[in-house]
Amino acid sequence: MTEVERTVEFDAAPDDVWDALTDPALLEEWFDGGVDVDLRPGGRLRVTADGDVREGVIDDVAPARRLTFTWSGDDEHPGSTVELELEPTDDGCTLHVRETLVDDVFDGVDLVGPAEPAFPIGFRPPSASIARRGEALALARS
Repeated sequence: MTEVERTVEFDAAPDDVWDALTDPALLEEWFDGGVDVDLRPGGRLRVTADGDVREGVIDDVAPARRLTFTWSGDDEHPGSTVELELEPTDDGCTLHVRETLVDDVFDGVDLVGPAEPAFPIGFRPPSASIARRGEALALARS
């Protein structure tokens, strides 16, 4: 099974980071395109950017704690499951992100050495800071 994990510390409350993860207007900054989301288990997630459409289904929602969704696979993108978990800290919160391929495109590929493979899925670490003037900003691609 092929997966990517990232952990990012924020000087912002979990509720503020949650807003950046779930508000369609803020998600547009992260995905760099239009976002429609029905934030409930079984709800749809649709991202449109540069004529490319990506669709998924919301699997789990626990406000300010956990969001899980699964991207549908197509000819351009493999299917994957994305897990976002927020953990409160003394200074704000930690975001744990795990994205796992549904169909492992690296099956049978000999990955030699310490270099990470070019992972064909969507998570990019957020920009340097999510907080400006006490307000959470969208998680944006770096």
